[in-house]
Amino acid sequence: MGILCLLKYVVCGQVGMSDSCLESNQELKYLKVHSDNDAAEGKGADTDFEQSISLERNLQKKDKQTTLHKWAFKMLHIIKELAIMLLAVVTYAALTNNSPKISKSPSAFPFFPKDSLVIDYYKGELVSANERAHNADFSFVMFYAPWSAECRKTRDEFEIVAKHFHKHVEMSAVNCWQPGSECRRQYSKVYNWPVLIAYPTVGKGIQYKGPKAAPYMMRFLMQLMQPFVRVTTTEEIVQLMATHDALVLGSVNALPGSRDFAVLYSTILRYASQDVTQNMAFAVLTIPAKDQNGNPYKPSIFLYMWNETLKYPDESPWTPDSILNWITDTFQVNTMWLVPPKIKTNTLSFTLENSPSLFLFTPRNPMKQSNDFYNLLHEVALEYNNCKSPRMEMLKENVAIGRLEDYFSHKLLLQKCAIKKEAQITSAITFLQQPKWLNSTGMKVYMRAEESCSKCDNIKSDLSLLCQIINENSCSRKTNECIEQGNLGEEFVKKYETSMLKDENDPLAPRNLRKFWNREMCRLLRITEKLIPSIYTDYVKNNLTVNNKIDGLLCKTNRTLTFYALDSLETYYFAERLGVNVFDRKDKTAAVIIDDNSETHYVLNEPVNDVTLRDFIVSYADNTLPRSRKSITSIKSNNTHSYQIKTFCDKQKEVCVKELDSDSFLPTIAQRDKAVVVMYHSKQCSFCNGISYIFLIVAKILAPLEIVEFARIDGDINILPWEYTMNSFPTIIYFPDKMKSESRTFPCNVLPVTVPNLLAFLLSNFNPRLKLHTMWILCNQTRFEDERNSCISSVRSENLSLINHTLKEWRKADARQRAELMYRLQQMRNLHLLLAHSPQRTEDIKVYLKRLNSQAFNSKYNSLFDQKEKITKDY
Repeated sequence: MGILCLLKYVVCGQVGMSDSCLESNQELKYLKVHSDNDAAEGKGADTDFEQSISLERNLQKKDKQTTLHKWAFKMLHIIKELAIMLLAVVTYAALTNNSPKISKSPSAFPFFPKDSLVIDYYKGELVSANERAHNADFSFVMFYAPWSAECRKTRDEFEIVAKHFHKHVEMSAVNCWQPGSECRRQYSKVYNWPVLIAYPTVGKGIQYKGPKAAPYMMRFLMQLMQPFVRVTTTEEIVQLMATHDALVLGSVNALPGSRDFAVLYSTILRYASQDVTQNMAFAVLTIPAKDQNGNPYKPSIFLYMWNETLKYPDESPWTPDSILNWITDTFQVNTMWLVPPKIKTNTLSFTLENSPSLFLFTPRNPMKQSNDFYNLLHEVALEYNNCKSPRMEMLKENVAIGRLEDYFSHKLLLQKCAIKKEAQITSAITFLQQPKWLNSTGMKVYMRAEESCSKCDNIKSDLSLLCQIINENSCSRKTNECIEQGNLGEEFVKKYETSMLKDENDPLAPRNLRKFWNREMCRLLRITEKLIPSIYTDYVKNNLTVNNKIDGLLCKTNRTLTFYALDSLETYYFAERLGVNVFDRKDKTAAVIIDDNSETHYVLNEPVNDVTLRDFIVSYADNTLPRSRKSITSIKSNNTHSYQIKTFCDKQKEVCVKELDSDSFLPTIAQRDKAVVVMYHSKQCSFCNGISYIFLIVAKILAPLEIVEFARIDGDINILPWEYTMNSFPTIIYFPDKMKSESRTFPCNVLPVTVPNLLAFLLSNFNPRLKLHTMWILCNQTRFEDERNSCISSVRSENLSLINHTLKEWRKADARQRAELMYRLQQMRNLHLLLAHSPQRTEDIKVYLKRLNSQAFNSKYNSLFDQKEKITKDY
């Protein structure tokens, strides 16, 4: 029985069933004891006891069957639910494990033309591009996405750079958007394209962050190829300070393998990536490794600025990061080029928040270090901030002299390069001599036909000996032929000794280097003048003197003024926001003073030159400049999208809302015979668009009121007088027909802008005659007869109240006013009779209401009264 109970327990699987098995086991023990007694006492047993036991067994068996059935039913439901869940999990796993059906990416295609000078890795071969870039002396790589409009625009500019610099810089481009390519896997988290990186001969790549224009990119490459200049005298340092915003001078040991020079060089290259304006000069002053006593020299860095000179702390570490942080933290300028990126930025916000600023919009040629208008701004800034400082006096004089020298040197270079362009390059003139060097070579002199065939008598130089030996008859100007002469003589050879190589085979020979540099100067000049021609002020061209009116004006007025310059060809949209179209100005140059604290700006309307700019600053310091209310709506620009402003209404249309600007706002609201309702809005205000239809509905309802005019104005782009400038949008203002000072603003912060609320606001501010007319218009638009009768009754009551008020005015008025009031009383009397007896005669009611509010009749009565007085006086 124990085994049977154990089997039942295993089959049933419930703990509760083990109790019944234990009870059965006890019964068996009980029966066994009694059976033993019966066996001892005989076969006689109590039949009643047996029957009771059998009955109990039957009841227990029924309970077990019932419990088993219930448990089996529950298990069946649980198994079904588990099966459904298992089926759902298997289905989900099958769906997720299947690879999604993705269409095959299109094949890559070249981004640059086939004949381009740019090596295009359009399949995204990043490894090949990097190997080629590092193998070149200098390379410039454009990482692009073919779909990007900015990349397509930059592609044309990149082509221009490659056209002029392909001999010196390896130009290449990599497609980083091709799926599965090396570049896509490497730069999968780059979101802004293109990315321009320059790779110098040694070191990491340097990212270009300036404008995506060819002149700026070429200036960046020139800056990296010649990152610093070597100085040896104080005059060179002063000259660099006069032509740059600031100067960083490093005094280091520049011998091969010098760690100090390597750190300084790395710092200069890293600063080139941060300095978008590229108007800070870096110079190197070489020092020996050790002094006379054998002690090593410690490197040093000096930062020369317009007002002070700072030295890099000796205790600071000599690392690129530390030096770069020190330069950026301590750098201060008197004037500065601003190059804001063409994205949302706080560049100008940080510039304007400190003090009023003068912005000079002028074309900038990044290929040319000097800019005459910027130098003029630099000179003026030094004069303004000069409080009898010898340092600033010296800088001011050097800037003024530098402007003249730059103009004349530029003019001379133009003439020189023009002559060289016209002249034909001739063959070399070779002179052979007796063997002197071990390789038995002589000397080869490159000369133009015009130079070599000139009259030797007029030459007073070391080449006179050359001319004496040359047979003048054998050198023809017409054919540009060259001859060879031998046996120059021992005296000539001693004086003009050369290297072991011939000059024609030695590109690093001094004479060839000089020629290469002259050709390079002319080539860069032609590129510069072709892209952006150089401009100079009339005072520099004519070498005119200017009276210094602003010297020390800062100390006299205690008004700080900062000076900035912007490229008018790149940032013309900023000038247009201020109401200045630089393309209509002389030399595309304009000057603007912005005072952010007082929210005003002043525009120099005259051409910018040495005199007008100084007078402009003096007028600002004296508070005599008129505030400019010009904005982008005041000019017509061919470069920036401008919205069509409708300043007139078509009489054929049912309703019209004028769009006002800075010029038409005051004349519109100042009309004596018109009540004007103006809505201030902004394109950045989404709620303004939501209530525009409400304003239009009210304008349509009140269209029969010829004395009321509805208009809108963009308060964000239009500059208005202070009393008409709003701080929040939308704003609705009502200007009465006569008393303009009694204007009222709709309480948008209290009441929602709805048609009933706006009509109630206007009714509460209309004069009684205009209110009467408006009530009649509203009554005509009611649909039900009961409402119409009640509305007409209200109009009649309002008319009676107006008659009573007019009679009181008539008793106090003089003769002229009584005639006008009498005319109004006549119209109100007729209105009262029509409203009381014939309200269906709407056309007649309109005529009388129009006469009541018409200003023409009032003017007519005034003129008639004036004529009557004149006749009476003459009589």
